Amino acid sequence: MRTLEAKFQVVTPMFLCGTENRPELRAPSIKGALRFWWRALNWGLIRQKSSSDKEALCLLHQMEGEIFGSAAVGQQRQSSFLLKIIPGLMKPPVMDWPDKDRDINGSGYMGLGLWGTGTTHQRNALQEKTEFMVVCRFKPNTDPCVIKSVKDALTILGLLGGLGSRVRRAFGSVALLRLDGQYFGFKDLSSYKAELKELLRVYAPSTTRPPYTAFGAGYSVRFFSFTSNNARQMHKKIAVDYKKFRSSIVKNDIFQRCAFGMPLDSYEERRSSPLLFHIHPVANCFVGVGLYLPSTFHNDKKFSTVGFEKVEKYIHKMDALR
Repeated sequence: MRTLEAKFQVVTPMFLCGTENRPELRAPSIKGALRFWWRALNWGLIRQKSSSDKEALCLLHQMEGEIFGSAAVGQQRQSSFLLKIIPGLMKPPVMDWPDKDRDINGSGYMGLGLWGTGTTHQRNALQEKTEFMVVCRFKPNTDPCVIKSVKDALTILGLLGGLGSRVRRAFGSVALLRLDGQYFGFKDLSSYKAELKELLRVYAPSTTRPPYTAFGAGYSVRFFSFTSNNARQMHKKIAVDYKKFRSSIVKNDIFQRCAFGMPLDSYEERRSSPLLFHIHPVANCFVGVGLYLPSTFHNDKKFSTVGFEKVEKYIHKMDALR
């Protein structure tokens, strides 16, 4: 039986809770994150084998079900692996960050809904530097290519991703420390970039814009020019920079504002932002990453192109992954 063991560390407070607002590492949440990154990586490869987006989506749905399991009517099947979490020493929860009054011009700006209001309580979070293991035990005779694809999903999760609420805004960022015997500590930014490039090199992005958040035409991995020796301070710096740019957009220009994510104002439909932030430890500091994954944004075609130039302007001012 083939087993993958991955060790992660929480970088920024993680708002992943169970009952009664208690921070909790949950296997379904981690498996859901793995599905997300598996889909993001594999869209280009699957689209190359298909004659249309529709055909590619059907093939992707089938492959995902074979690997991660499916509850779809008539397609029920077990996952190809059993996922188990082994938590490390659990630290006291974070109960006061972000703070609405102190942090509204920084991390609180990107954490709307995490801090308390007159009718809601402050969300609790898993503390930074909390470590945990993710163990994936595969069924006998599992295709090595399947195991490799799950391994790569674990890797990209630990290099660019996170867990919990507001994960696209760098809350709950996680760092991969070790996977399958390989150490993932980085002595400098160049080694971190090299690891990212090596992983993404295998997965050819599609030449057109994907129908969901995935590596496709126009995707970009960028790095903020500033760093910090404290993860929360790094998050605040990113939030201040992001808010400054968002404030430059004309308030009544609904299309340019919606391109950063919905719902917004009179548009109640939900659509995730194509811009994802991540904070990662490199040597003795923390670096900020901006990941731009444009897709067919909305069924209403007026949202498909309008506004993206603003998002691209923001992401392109950063240093590119070369």
